[in-house]
Amino acid sequence: MLTTTTIESHFAQLIETGQVQVDAFLSQEAIQELTKVFDKAGNQGLTAYKDLVGDKFTYGQLRIFKASQQAQANMQNPAS
Repeated sequence: MLTTTTIESHFAQLIETGQVQVDAFLSQEAIQELTKVFDKAGNQGLTAYKDLVGDKFTYGQLRIFKASQQAQANMQNPAS
């Protein structure tokens, strides 16, 4: 049996590789709010972001959003 965390991690991997778009899992409002939080906090671990958002977002949502940020970075700086 797969856990929610496992499934969210698999979705995060798909998002990070560009196979799935983050807006399939997060609303535009959530994306906008998380963009502000991540920009303000800088490059942190999930716990630091979770401390900032409290119960408004789950770790899974944060993981998925962070994967989308990594996908954008990968597109801007593709590996040689």
